[in-house]
Amino acid sequence: MELGRGALHLIALASIGLGALYCFFGYRVFRIILGILGFIGGASVAAAVAFDIFGGEQVILIVAGLVGGIIGAVLMVVLYFVGIFLLGAWLGSLLGILLTGGGGSTVETVIILTLAVMGGIVAVLLQKLMIIMSTALGGSWSIVSGIFHFVGGDFGPIRSFQYHPNPKILRSMGVQGYVMLLCWVLLGIAGIIVQYNGNNEPNN
Repeated sequence: MELGRGALHLIALASIGLGALYCFFGYRVFRIILGILGFIGGASVAAAVAFDIFGGEQVILIVAGLVGGIIGAVLMVVLYFVGIFLLGAWLGSLLGILLTGGGGSTVETVIILTLAVMGGIVAVLLQKLMIIMSTALGGSWSIVSGIFHFVGGDFGPIRSFQYHPNPKILRSMGVQGYVMLLCWVLLGIAGIIVQYNGNNEPNN
């Protein structure tokens, strides 16, 4: 489904706003974050299934997305440890992508999957550390990708979420790619420091 320029701008703004929340207050509002991620994931899956079955009927897609989003949000909040595991798995897979350049071969795919499982296990064992790291890094990437949507052309939130901060893609963008990577790392470190110094407990 093609999105207009106005819709892309709104997505970029939402990416920046939510990214700032995740990056600097992720541990404190972690359950809210789980609900939002669950809603987005559930809505995406439900809308995709509805699209395959019913085609592009917008009313059906919207209803399916809302129902799937609500179910996904509830499941993520209720299954708290599953959400923590998935966040850790995301961080582990991201590390694997950065180390292997995005996979492609069987060995690289195995490395990414192994690091994802290890990240999930570590996240459950070291909850506060992994929650802060994953939300700070994930939030900083949302901020950076949203900003670069406006200043760097079409490489915005949609493509960045689809491909992740992959070194191959960033290198292909030249100087802009390296600037994005540097901004992401520095902003992520700032988010980690702010969250740790805040001494905030997660909302129940």
